Amino acid sequence: MSRHGIGGLSVLFFIPVTICDTSVPLLAHVCDNSPVIFGLNFDLADYFWQRAGCLMKNILKTRAFIWALLALPSIPMVFALANGGAAEDGRPVTEFLLHPTGEFAARFMIIAMIITPFRMMFPKNGFWLWMVRRRRYFGVAAFAYAAFHTVLYLVDLGAMKAILDEFWDFGIWTGWLAFFVFLPLAVTSNDTSVRLLGRAWKSLQRLVYLAAVATLLHWMFVHNEFGPALVHFIPLSLLEAYRLYRTYFSRSQAAAV
Repeated sequence: MSRHGIGGLSVLFFIPVTICDTSVPLLAHVCDNSPVIFGLNFDLADYFWQRAGCLMKNILKTRAFIWALLALPSIPMVFALANGGAAEDGRPVTEFLLHPTGEFAARFMIIAMIITPFRMMFPKNGFWLWMVRRRRYFGVAAFAYAAFHTVLYLVDLGAMKAILDEFWDFGIWTGWLAFFVFLPLAVTSNDTSVRLLGRAWKSLQRLVYLAAVATLLHWMFVHNEFGPALVHFIPLSLLEAYRLYRTYFSRSQAAAV
C-alpha cells in the first residue's frame, strides 16, 4: 500500500466514532463501559453487533417500550370491540371480553407482586433488577385492564337496575372491592405522589394485598370456577410466604446482633 493510502487510513481511524452516544477517538466505551480498541484488524461485524446491542439496551430502557409491551394483549380486544357483533359462541363481544380483561388485570397485578420475592432470590440477576425499576408500570397496567373489565361489565349489563340487582352477589362485590382498592394505588403510582406522601406512600401501596385477596375471591366465585384462579394465586402465595420469611429472618438476625 502506498504512503498516501496508509495516511488515509490513519486519518479515518482518528475520526471520533460514536457508540451509545459517546464519541471518542480510537477508544470507545460500549454500553457496559468496556473499552474497544480500534485498529487495522477492526471487525466490522463486531462493530455492528455492538451498535445493535447498544440500540436494544436503549430501547429496553424507554417508557414507550414497556407501555407497548403491556398494551399488546389489549390490541386484539380493541379490534374485537371495533368490529362489534358477537363472539364465535354467540355471546356479545362485551361479555366475551370480560374474561380476558379480568385475567390480564390479575396477571399484571401478580407480576408486580412477585418481583420483590424473585429479587430476594436472585439479587444479582439483571432481569429482576430491570423488573424492580419498572414494577409500577405493571401495577398501573393491572388497573388499566381492571378498568377495561369494569367498563365492559357495565356496558354488557346495560342498566343500573341490573347492576344493583346482582351487586351483593359474593362474586360481584368482591370484584368491586378489588377495583376501588386498585384506584388509589394506580393514581399514586408516580414520582410526584412518592415525594408528597413520603412514608405514607408505602403504607398505601400495601393495600395491594387486600386487592389481591378480593381479586382471588372474585375470580373464584363469579362463576364458581376455582381452578384457573388457584393456578395463578398459589404460586403468588408461596412467593409471598418466602418474602415474609426472608424479611422476618433478616430482622431477627439484625436484632440478635
